[in-house]
Amino acid sequence: MFGPLLELKQQQHKLLGRFKNCQRCELRFQEKLENCPYCAHLDETGLAELLHKKEKMYRSRRELGIWFFLSSSIIIALLLLFNRLF
Repeated sequence: MFGPLLELKQQQHKLLGRFKNCQRCELRFQEKLENCPYCAHLDETGLAELLHKKEKMYRSRRELGIWFFLSSSIIIALLLLFNRLF
């Protein structure tokens, strides 16, 4: 059942290679690269903007997850309520 998925994951790993985290911006990049492609060319102002953008994206994804959780909870509660009424 999971065989094809595991094979796909192994193929992806072979194609992309290993990753490491940047010490400066904490983003992941391929281990075979010498410098981080995201922040190596940035000065301190650019790095601050990159980190602010990263934090903003993290918050928006988190809010989206919260909305999905609340929506699904409400839908499940309504389904259970209507199931008992009929």
